[in-house]
Amino acid sequence: MKKLFSFLAGLMFFSLVIPTDVVQAGETITLLCLGDSVTHGYPYIGTSKTYPYKLQATLQSTTSYYTYNVSNHGVSGYRADQVLSSLQTETWLSEDPAHVLLMVGGNDLAQEIDPLDPTTIVPVLNQTVSEVQSIIDLVKAHTNADGSIPKVILSAFPPNNKAGVGGSLVVAAFNDRLRDNITGADVWFTTNWSDLYDSGTGQADTSLMSDTVHPNEEGYAIIADNWYEALGSLLPTDPDPDDPTDPDDPTDPTDPDDPTDPTDPDDPANPSTPSVSLDPKILTTSGSGESTRLQAYDRHGEAVGDEITDLFPSNYTGGAGIVPIDQNNNGVKDQFLIFAASNGGPQARVMGLRSDGSLVLKGQMFVFQTPGDSTTTSSIRDGLSMTVGDFDNDGYEDDAAACLIGDYNPHIKVFKDATGVDNWALLNQFDAPFGAVGCNLSTFQYDGNGEELLVSPHHGPAEPKVYIYSSNGDLKNSFSTYQSNINQGLTPSGVEDRIYTTPNNGSSHVLAFDKHGNQKNFWWVYENHVRGNFKNVAGDIDLDGKDEIIISPIGANDPHVLTFEATGKWRSRPNFFAFGDQTLRNGVGIAVIDNWHGVN
Repeated sequence: MKKLFSFLAGLMFFSLVIPTDVVQAGETITLLCLGDSVTHGYPYIGTSKTYPYKLQATLQSTTSYYTYNVSNHGVSGYRADQVLSSLQTETWLSEDPAHVLLMVGGNDLAQEIDPLDPTTIVPVLNQTVSEVQSIIDLVKAHTNADGSIPKVILSAFPPNNKAGVGGSLVVAAFNDRLRDNITGADVWFTTNWSDLYDSGTGQADTSLMSDTVHPNEEGYAIIADNWYEALGSLLPTDPDPDDPTDPDDPTDPTDPDDPTDPTDPDDPANPSTPSVSLDPKILTTSGSGESTRLQAYDRHGEAVGDEITDLFPSNYTGGAGIVPIDQNNNGVKDQFLIFAASNGGPQARVMGLRSDGSLVLKGQMFVFQTPGDSTTTSSIRDGLSMTVGDFDNDGYEDDAAACLIGDYNPHIKVFKDATGVDNWALLNQFDAPFGAVGCNLSTFQYDGNGEELLVSPHHGPAEPKVYIYSSNGDLKNSFSTYQSNINQGLTPSGVEDRIYTTPNNGSSHVLAFDKHGNQKNFWWVYENHVRGNFKNVAGDIDLDGKDEIIISPIGANDPHVLTFEATGKWRSRPNFFAFGDQTLRNGVGIAVIDNWHGVN
């Protein structure tokens, strides 16, 4: 499977078919970029290779309603005091920016520190930080025409190779002073430093640089991605004209982000908001044909820690599925439920990882028995599909649902509190109305009255439909997804108000639907010749407050994991081959866990 290139990413930006019922373009959102030649985009000034240009393309690809205007006011050679002076004398703030993106300081250090006199370092650092603070204060004193105050997103300054390791140490010291002393910035982030830094040389990564100071096109693409991630939850989502309770509608009194709403759990005046440290990771599990192993990856697609084995007995080689679970009821999914896939018995295990890297078993259950036999499970070797949710409405996502994926009728079992060994309480069980083709499971919030189950055929022949059930077996809705000739099963997942599907034994065609079954979006993940089964899961891997869609192949394809925004925008990271081996041809299971080293 070929790695996706930026050309394909750009193609996906502009090939999405927007349904006719989607609202037309509305409000313009302006972002002001302030800085020096890195912001200006040297040596690509005025081209599509600069980070402001790339950022605007990324932002615009995520919406059919808003128009993004990324206004580049970077000036080559500028110091912080010059940015401040221009901000005072020019009309930049009259553009009424919703967001001001600030990254400056490199020229101050290069021009004002005497390399032969180390005593000049600290005064220049302090003066530059003071000028950055004045820039932020000036922006925050501005009121836009609509009465809003611009949000300031402040970036650490990136590394360079101009003055050797010593020069990078000075930049690092400057960034530390920004972190410790600046006030008033709405967002502070450091990935523009860390992602371009080479710990082996103590300077900038030369593969990302066009010269000793300025990034190359790949480096600018990383910077654009980092700004997008830093903007995160500050960005609005498109209003849904069909939904009067749209939480992004400013006229909606039920808006949970309305600061005047005393029931808002994000209101700092509300003491009930939990504060839990998060350390999200993508978990991958091996496919069939080898003993089960697990590897964690960070938001950049880099492996974290060693592979974990001994998840199942070593003689089991049927592959494993995985989903995160809040087994210890702290409001964070910091354990994982792992279950046998193809050619495996119907066993599920709940596990967690301690800070020392050791694995702890938190629960275990044979969730199905041989039909007609209440004492044994030995003859079932078809594997499971499982999901996790709050099915007993106790406020914790610690319950599990399961169904078989082999040639069995779609019988779904729902268990309360997946903890302990072989004693999970059966909450409910019911059947879906399609034939003996197994089923796939996921969860979705359909109407706010508890967590619903998404049920679909695992394989074929079966009509490509998604069924939405309450946990007690009430059918709330169903709808067809692909054309009738795509009849070999599908995988659903729920993200906020959308349901995403990927086909089995077909192309990597992702469809997005609202809860009524109206198609809202689509895209292809891999090249069209790549055929097979594809898994899609949701998770907020970058902590921007919005779930991403993470896709992996299942079965006879390489373990290439790709990530998309919920809008279908391809993300350059995480983008990796699980287990570091693109020659594998047995697929990979995936999940996003909220806290890798949790309370275990």
